[in-house]
Amino acid sequence: MPAKRSRYRSHLIPTGTCVQAKCGVVCADYVLRHRSGLYVSDGDQQLRFAALSIHLGSIMSTVTANLASLSSTAPLNNGLKLPVIGLGVYLTEPGATTKEAVLSALKLGYRHVDTAQFYQNEADVGAGVRDSGVPRDQVWITSKVFPQLWQDPNTAFDKTLAAVQESVKRIGYDFIDLMLLHAPGDAQGRLEAWRALEQAHNQVNMS
Repeated sequence: MPAKRSRYRSHLIPTGTCVQAKCGVVCADYVLRHRSGLYVSDGDQQLRFAALSIHLGSIMSTVTANLASLSSTAPLNNGLKLPVIGLGVYLTEPGATTKEAVLSALKLGYRHVDTAQFYQNEADVGAGVRDSGVPRDQVWITSKVFPQLWQDPNTAFDKTLAAVQESVKRIGYDFIDLMLLHAPGDAQGRLEAWRALEQAHNQVNMS
């Protein structure tokens, strides 16, 4: 069953981590666009990939000093250990940009990647993990169900369950480590969506 406590990230501010700094997620788009006042044009993908690798390395010491090491984990109620520092791919362009971001992060030692249905890059996260050579059981993948799917309590259960199954297929593995509801949404719809997550946990072996 997914952990019941989650943090909802809003947009980033230029501090090196997300606005809720305790979550430890460093977003690839932030790294590319905002760190040290540097910006790399969308039109030059090679420079974007190079900048990502360089800037991820440059901020690692700051993040680990303020939060934890890349190997630090937090225990969950089901006995699994959640890596507390991860790469977030919000606003990272779907396709090669996201894939290369994931490859660079895993090469640097990250073992947690945070995506979502809303980001439209789940498949690219899965591709990056596969091409990295890092065993799947050593990489924690978090995704999130699109909020609009559970606004109507009459359809929230079925839509959420189907959406989880679609995310599993897009990522390309037989499980997702953590699946969250992306925003609070409607209270009654949220209850039905949570019930769907409980059922999905059993159906698709979501850890």
